[in-house]
Amino acid sequence: MQSSLSSRYSTRIEGKLLLKKDSHLPISGFIKARGGIYEVLVRAEKLALKAGLLDERDDYSKLCSAEFRQFFGQYRIAVGSTEKVEQHPNFSCRYRHGSLRTS
Repeated sequence: MQSSLSSRYSTRIEGKLLLKKDSHLPISGFIKARGGIYEVLVRAEKLALKAGLLDERDDYSKLCSAEFRQFFGQYRIAVGSTEKVEQHPNFSCRYRHGSLRTS
């Protein structure tokens, strides 16, 4: 890629070129492609803090524990798109007794 860009623009590109391709990230598909993974993580953090399962001073790797999987298992993420690339999709987190809107 770096060589191709250097040739195309007739310039030398110094250093290491890193290419980010959201479509190849397995973490979340559409959500990541639209930049919403941060919004999902912030919502998860707020839910865990409010439930008293997490403190801001904690090691956040505990979010991967069975306790947190069970806690977050009661929530669902629904992704809606306006089908316009320039607009951010709307996210909503739903749980058994209602819904929480994030946008």
